[in-house]
Amino acid sequence: MRVVSAAQMQQIDRAAQSDGIPGIALMEVAGARGWTAVSERIDAAASIVFLVGTGNNGGDALVMARYAAIEGYTTRVVAVARPDRLSPSAALQARVIASIDVPVIVWDDDPQRAESWIAESDVIVDGLAGVGISGPLREPASSIVRAATGAHAASPASRIRVAIDVPSGVSDTWREGDPAFCADLTLAMGYPKRSTYQPRARHLCGEIHAVALPFAPRLLLDAHLQGELVDADAYRLIVRAPLSDTYKYGRGAVDVYGGSRGRTGAAIMAAESALRSGAGIVRLYADESVYPILAASLVSVMVIPTDDAPSQSPDADAVVVGPGWGVDRARDARLVELADRYLRGVIDADALTVLARLGTKPRLSGWVLTPHPGELARLLSKSTDEVIGGFTDAALEAARVYDCVVVAKSHVTHIASPSGEYAIVDGMNAAMGTAGSGDVLAGIIGALLASGHAPWEAARAAVSLHQAAGRVLRGRSGLFLAEELPRVVAELIDGST
Repeated sequence: MRVVSAAQMQQIDRAAQSDGIPGIALMEVAGARGWTAVSERIDAAASIVFLVGTGNNGGDALVMARYAAIEGYTTRVVAVARPDRLSPSAALQARVIASIDVPVIVWDDDPQRAESWIAESDVIVDGLAGVGISGPLREPASSIVRAATGAHAASPASRIRVAIDVPSGVSDTWREGDPAFCADLTLAMGYPKRSTYQPRARHLCGEIHAVALPFAPRLLLDAHLQGELVDADAYRLIVRAPLSDTYKYGRGAVDVYGGSRGRTGAAIMAAESALRSGAGIVRLYADESVYPILAASLVSVMVIPTDDAPSQSPDADAVVVGPGWGVDRARDARLVELADRYLRGVIDADALTVLARLGTKPRLSGWVLTPHPGELARLLSKSTDEVIGGFTDAALEAARVYDCVVVAKSHVTHIASPSGEYAIVDGMNAAMGTAGSGDVLAGIIGALLASGHAPWEAARAAVSLHQAAGRVLRGRSGLFLAEELPRVVAELIDGST
């Protein structure tokens, strides 16, 4: 499914109307289908308050309010303004609402009564503002949002909060601290919006449910959409168990450079996950100081002292550099050397810190970088706040700067290519915020690169597989143990045929 920015959604909407679909018709479909999604999730005796802004989101909310009232729900409307200040389509919907005697309060006319309506309702539907706003919410919308937030806090178990398109305030310009509605369910009208998948905004959106609208497929091409939402099971499209007549080199060979004093576990997990993700052979090159520990800990992975690493072109198909590797200055030259020798690879963890400080960047086309927000900030010489505030843009910038695929890791992972394509994997599994999970992901990507998949394909499938494995682990025990991830990854691959 495609993910769109505010500007792209507005372009698609305008193009649809130019093609002959009236805006009022789009509003009717959006409201009707949005109401269906809500009515399936609420009790038949629920009381509902609709928060209505001046734009088309407010119009969608009024259509939903009409359906709710007709179906017998206790329905009320709190509006930011009188009908003469609404958009033409929304004003028409306001007149329809008035004709069927749905109670309406304009906030500024009686804020105390409006607040009591919000506090008394079982369901709050937010149609105050969409993605088109620039900057923070203004009054009275910000006061209405605060009232809705306070009402939910008073009795959270008995309420459901629904946002139309995006939680009001969560536009492309939203920053942490700006007022915003907090939803349990977000009805993404047409296509999911990029702003709702930014790490600091994602918790405000709850479940994100796409509501299909009657847009012609060619409008997606006309808008030059480059973002997509990747399902957590998307790995099944390309990851397969090996054929019965394959052999170890036919499945791909992965070299891993990692491990240092006190940090051998990261190298072990990266190497084992590469092996259990389908690689036919994995070699771990480690410093002499930790070689005995790693050699004693690994059976199926070949452990080799770094001093014995080949100096010419390796016979491996991909390399993973960085898990537990250390960041001493000797790593600088080694990273440049490895980038020159291997055509494909993954730069993770400590190697990202080394890469960020290099004066001359190595050629990395064919490689994948896997930074978390702090590492991404170092790669771009920015603050972590800047990076998290515009996570998609930061991932795309790093992909352009380093000319490779970037996997920006978070509870919502953003994958970017130098060509401007990006993919979002909506993880939202807090249990995966565990030391070692990133090392496992690096190994999975390395295995998929070694099996012949292009970096863009390998990164998308690996993140999907990683998320699926995390989901399985959390379901089994309620906990997330990174040491168990490689085994679960192998189980998922075996079951994907």
